[in-house]
Amino acid sequence: MDGKEHDEAHAQGSCATSRIGCGKVGLLTRTLRRHLMNKQSVSAQEFVLNDAEGNKIASLAACRDGRPLLQMFDRQGIPRMSIGLNANDHPQIAIRDPEGNVGVGLGQRSDGALGINVADATGMIAVSAFVREDGTREIIIRDKDGVVVHHLCC
Repeated sequence: MDGKEHDEAHAQGSCATSRIGCGKVGLLTRTLRRHLMNKQSVSAQEFVLNDAEGNKIASLAACRDGRPLLQMFDRQGIPRMSIGLNANDHPQIAIRDPEGNVGVGLGQRSDGALGINVADATGMIAVSAFVREDGTREIIIRDKDGVVVHHLCC
């Protein structure tokens, strides 16, 4: 409600805050707004973004070990995309299936190589493609049992 609407509601006696002191609530609101407008940062362990119905659609949180994790959720509340850092502080992006299992993973391995893993419906990594720090390219294809059937390095 803007200032004009508030004044009209107050004049008609329908101001929701009139019972507890409209002036006190207005002062509190103005003080809080002024404080937040001048605030350079806000701190928390987790920030949650909800849709208009109150459903969680995204979160930015500190994991138990202190690493950051950004997640986006589908309409059923299942995480479908995650961005974070692994235990070695290397960046990782996970694109998840409707059950929340990682289908595509992008990131940096512990040896510094950057690349992608693509999993099958069972979660088994089917294809990996990486570029090592020295520029060497690597592609690995696995069968349904996870056995490497093709390994190309160049």
